[in-house]
Amino acid sequence: MNCESCKIAPIEETIPVNRGLENGIWDESNNGTNYRLCKSCSHKLQSFALRPLEYFNLASIHGHSFHLHDDFYDYETGEAYQPEIKVTNVDELKFPKFGEIKNDLYKLVDFSIVQYYTDENVINQLKKFDKKELIEILKHKVKYNRGINYKAYEIAGKVAKTESYDWIKEE
Repeated sequence: MNCESCKIAPIEETIPVNRGLENGIWDESNNGTNYRLCKSCSHKLQSFALRPLEYFNLASIHGHSFHLHDDFYDYETGEAYQPEIKVTNVDELKFPKFGEIKNDLYKLVDFSIVQYYTDENVINQLKKFDKKELIEILKHKVKYNRGINYKAYEIAGKVAKTESYDWIKEE
């Protein structure tokens, strides 16, 4: 399996989502979920210096956790606001644009999870896909990381109200 951030290098480290935040204001349950990263991305994550696509990839899995919070990254562009080290080669790993991914259900679901407020254009585009397939993708993502359940339920409710009712009720 490859790094959740760059999706290129192999996983070399696992970091609890709440590492360094224990008993503090940002202490959050990690629900057994860890960042699974290569050493380079681990260093960039902890230095708030991910490149835009690296940020996108992690936020689509882990939501807006402390290390991926909007104080540190622009959730619409992936730009690092307060990097502790230089962010390099930004153009190599650009944040996806809606027009580029709008016909790819998996990428569009990721895009909707990364958005702080899910844009109506994204919701309308998701409505064009098979609702049952969408719900299966969301179920899988929530099973992997319950930390994004709030976004998954929002998306399911807005896109597939009837089809998602039983799943959301069960959850």
